[in-house]
Order: sequence, then C-alpha cells, then structure tokens
Amino acid sequence: MNGPVHTIIGLSTGIAASLFWKDKLPFLTATEIAPVMFTCAITIGSTAPDLDLPGRPLAFFGHRGFTHTLVVPTALLVLASFLPSWLPMAPFLVGSLVAGIYGLVWGWVFHILADTMQHAGVPLFWPIFPKRVHIASMPVKFDWIFLTLYIGVLSVLTFLTCRSGDMADALNNASAGVIVAVVLGIITIKKLTSKELKSKFHKKRRRK
Repeated sequence: MNGPVHTIIGLSTGIAASLFWKDKLPFLTATEIAPVMFTCAITIGSTAPDLDLPGRPLAFFGHRGFTHTLVVPTALLVLASFLPSWLPMAPFLVGSLVAGIYGLVWGWVFHILADTMQHAGVPLFWPIFPKRVHIASMPVKFDWIFLTLYIGVLSVLTFLTCRSGDMADALNNASAGVIVAVVLGIITIKKLTSKELKSKFHKKRRRK
C-alpha cells in the first residue's frame, strides 16, 4: 500500500473511534485529551512501519522486515500495561499516554494488515514464523479501490453501532483536538501524495 492510503486508513479509523465508539473503548474516556492522543497516534502509527523504506531512519532493516512484524505492537502493549505501576501518582498522564500507545498499536497493526493484501506480504509472526504472510495478491494500482472499500465498511459499521442521535451528539461535541488531528492528517497525506507523484513523474521521464 502507498503512504497516503495507509494514512487515510489510520486517520479515518481514529476519527470514527474517537467520535462514535468512546463508550466501547474505555481508554478513550480515561482523560479529556485521550481521543486526541489516540487519533494523532493512530495516524502516526499507520505510516511508521514504512520508516524502513530506502533513505529513511530504519532502512537498515530492509523494507517490510522487522517493522512489519507484530514485535513492535506487542512491545507497545507491554509498555502500556506497565505504565500505571510506573507512574501511580500521575493518572492523567498515564491515561493520556496509554491512549496514545493504543493509537500507535492500532495504526501499526492496520498498516501491517493492509500490506498483507499484496503478494509481497509481511513477516507477520517473525521470529517464531519467519515466512512472509499475504492474504491476497492485489496490485499496487488497486490501492485506492481497497481504500474505498475500507472506508465503506468503516462507515457501515459506524452507522450500525451508533444511533443517529448518538452520531449527532458526537459530532456536536467533537473536540478541537480531533479537528487538529484531521488537519495534520490532511497535510501529511498531501505531502506523501506530492512525493509519490513527483517520483512517478521522474520515473516516466527516465523511461522516455
């Protein structure tokens, strides 16, 4: 999957969860800023595994290597479980950090699962099972079709799990932080899209 698709998946899921599924996800009600932390973190987490691309900080791992396993999300969940005992006197800080960690985990996992839709797959269960796993063999050019289907399913699930009144209340009470997260997400998507379009343009010119 390309960068913008991963980002939109993370951002849309974070917004849906923060606005409509608070009562089903206790960590989102831990503090006032928990939804903001979660939404921002899931957007970051949805692109973080690709820090192993050439020219990026974790390129030495090789693309779709260590960062595309369940090791990092598992380590983050362990960290979240220990935070309350490490910082017992700071419940607000702990609640906010835990929401952010869960956001990173969700984003990371969604990124990996999306990449399993392509033939290259990911070493999901490394180091226990190093073989690459893929669910489908979808060409890269169909990324946006996958995204459209994902947004459609997410919208249907949101509609089925929330009453219309709940949706209206959630939208009316949307915090400024969620709006900020949306703006940051849009900026990130534009930058990623711009880089990819430039890259494709240069490749076409080289072929000519």
